[in-house]
Amino acid sequence: MSSIYNKHLKIVDFNYPIRSILELPDRYVIVLEIPSEIHYPNNVFCYNKDGKLLWQVESQELLHPITSYYGLEYKDNHLIIFSSSIEREIDINTGKIINADFFK
Repeated sequence: MSSIYNKHLKIVDFNYPIRSILELPDRYVIVLEIPSEIHYPNNVFCYNKDGKLLWQVESQELLHPITSYYGLEYKDNHLIIFSSSIEREIDINTGKIINADFFK
């Protein structure tokens, strides 16, 4: 189990370890580390600084199934999340997928 804290107060608990966390001025974007034998394709969450869930990443399992995401990157106001076969640009305000690029 993992937790995130704000000013030393625990605000969110998770059932899986946190693999990556991106702290922005008004929110946290979190990627959970999911064991390889577990199918959990929506393992990216966004919480405000008070621990309120803003979104969980949109599922697109019918278009391109994945087991889970393993990383994220944020630059120039663009949030990118990665799996082993795809990277997806995510709307930072809604968790909806804007764009996807497949790896070869």
